[in-house]
Amino acid sequence: MSKALVCLNYHHRAQDNPLLIYCAQNNLTVIPFVLFEKDQLAAFGAAEKLWLSKSLVDLNRALDGKLLILISQSELKKIIEDHKPTKFLYSFHADTRTGLDYKALSKSYKSIEFESLNVNNIFNFDEIRNKSGGVFKVFTPFYKHCLSQTKVYIVDQLKNQLSNDIKSHIDILKIKSNQTIEDLKLLGLEAKWNTAWQEKMLKHWDISIYGANKLLADFVAETIIAYPHNRDIPALVGTSKLSPYLHFGMISPFRIWFDVEQTKIADSKKERSTITKDIKESNGYDGYLRQLCWREFAQYILYHFPHSSHSNLNEKFNNFPWKKNKKALIAWQKGLTGYPIVDAGMRELWETGWMHNRVRMIVGSFLVKDLMIHWHEGARWFEDTLFDADLPNNSMGWQWVAGSGVDASPYFRIFNPMTQSEKFDGEAKYIRRWLPELKNLDNKWIHRPFDAPEMILKVANVKLGVDYPKPIVNHDSARLEALEAFKKIK
Repeated sequence: MSKALVCLNYHHRAQDNPLLIYCAQNNLTVIPFVLFEKDQLAAFGAAEKLWLSKSLVDLNRALDGKLLILISQSELKKIIEDHKPTKFLYSFHADTRTGLDYKALSKSYKSIEFESLNVNNIFNFDEIRNKSGGVFKVFTPFYKHCLSQTKVYIVDQLKNQLSNDIKSHIDILKIKSNQTIEDLKLLGLEAKWNTAWQEKMLKHWDISIYGANKLLADFVAETIIAYPHNRDIPALVGTSKLSPYLHFGMISPFRIWFDVEQTKIADSKKERSTITKDIKESNGYDGYLRQLCWREFAQYILYHFPHSSHSNLNEKFNNFPWKKNKKALIAWQKGLTGYPIVDAGMRELWETGWMHNRVRMIVGSFLVKDLMIHWHEGARWFEDTLFDADLPNNSMGWQWVAGSGVDASPYFRIFNPMTQSEKFDGEAKYIRRWLPELKNLDNKWIHRPFDAPEMILKVANVKLGVDYPKPIVNHDSARLEALEAFKKIK
């Protein structure tokens, strides 16, 4: 039987994996491997490494312990020389931090046929073009174009790429590896990322293919119908929280699209007594699929503009007068800015490795516009602390907030942390969860404790500057300063 080397660096699932399905359909014996060299792993943040350590364990379990862990190109070369595979299967991933140079490999091993398949992306980014043949730089036209192509990219591919019983079709070759997952030293973290922090983060997640599928099943069964209504409310479970699983390829975007579409069809034929008319008419199914396309858009942009991971797409921002304020940056990172919605979000991030999307926009705006600290600093902190620190999404998200990217938020859009808090966390359930020191303040003052009368603070047992920090910046003044700076580079 012919053998196929299958690179699974970002594709940590045995189920619904086009690389493995291809092998089953073509009667190829699989040599499954991941290759993480030291320099590549150095580019990963601490939270990513923590997730990676667990997702590789789960992948190895799904492959009956036959996953090869490689830490150097020389080891891959030896596998090729010893077992003489005829095929090398891999998949494109826009986050190239741990990718291999497949072109160079194919030149070195001309007897092996190299083939790339779509595993973690729905659309082919070379084929998605605007009417003039160029690259889309605005999301809505990109989204509409993608929807017009779903029959080609989704419906037809689903028939070939979804399978729940792949292991029964594949005879996975047993080759002993000199390394184990522990040898990657993913958890050899610096002091600030200690064992207690790891244990705290992991309490909130089931890092397994089972965990991913359960989240998806629960989401489409209960949450998605009210998605447009609830997705902006941080105190509610209104989103899928599948982003870390998608980041590491533990769940298929095709599977997600398929399940959402099937639920949409089923729900159109029945009535849910608990769902109000306005929620049902808001169409959570299409709203969620739109967000799945936003993920594709981020990957698409990084694919066509690889420098956008570290450089302003709008070059005018190269002249923006960013401030270097280490004290303010640390206060932001620790959730000690004196603005409750900002601090709640940063503490949720530190505690769980995840942050609600609405709050991500608020804390991002606060860093780059209230504090005028470069978006690079925010991106780096998210890379270190977010489980879903997907390079394309992280880069585009921060450039969107800063106003320096494609389809970016306009420079004059500066989130007011108090009004955002009052609008999306009116009863302050989210704030009280993450800032228990403010739990006794009533809803009128908890969003802006610095404006509360001294007697109110005293009754609530809150002493500003002691129990909870005073604001590190005045929002109104900071807003005006940011607007003046933006005008100068406009």
